[in-house]
Amino acid sequence: MVTEQNPYAPPNAQTSPQTHDEWLKGIVWRDRDKMVIGRNAELPPRCFLTGEDTDCSVEIRATWPPAWSLRGLLLHPPQYFYTRRDVKLKVPIAQQVFRDHLRLTRFASKLTLLFAIALVVGFGQLTLSSFVWLAPACGILFVMVIIGFLFASTDPLQLHVENLTNDTLVLGRIHPRCLENLPDIREAQLRQ
Repeated sequence: MVTEQNPYAPPNAQTSPQTHDEWLKGIVWRDRDKMVIGRNAELPPRCFLTGEDTDCSVEIRATWPPAWSLRGLLLHPPQYFYTRRDVKLKVPIAQQVFRDHLRLTRFASKLTLLFAIALVVGFGQLTLSSFVWLAPACGILFVMVIIGFLFASTDPLQLHVENLTNDTLVLGRIHPRCLENLPDIREAQLRQ
């Protein structure tokens, strides 16, 4: 069995000179417009959405399914869930973006609760009366409760995971300012 080498993985200690600090685990570097994050790395304190310097951060969950396993979801669902990888990452976010997200999720939560109460009342009325229009209204309310719940439970930002291994996480669609001052993986490879 031939194993494919990860182009983003740091070289092992035997082949890597000690002067290449950017290859150590726990370091963040860039590859063109992508951010490559080593295990236990601390991200630069810049909002991933706005590029502003910030001291606020949120924990985001992201999933990376390999491209071939998306087809496997339809053909063989157990294999898709077996090969899927999840990651939690503490991501810097501007305080205003976080406040806006909180305001929206609180509103969605209250609206969802209101729809859920209306649904319960509607089902109670459906069993006691013969209003023909009440059954479709309860169906619509049920759909609204599900949509509201999904909306209220979203993360403030979506990470665009392009690759995830045991040692590295590769993120795309990062604000260009977040990539400033990060060591370039290509330059490091050329120095070797």
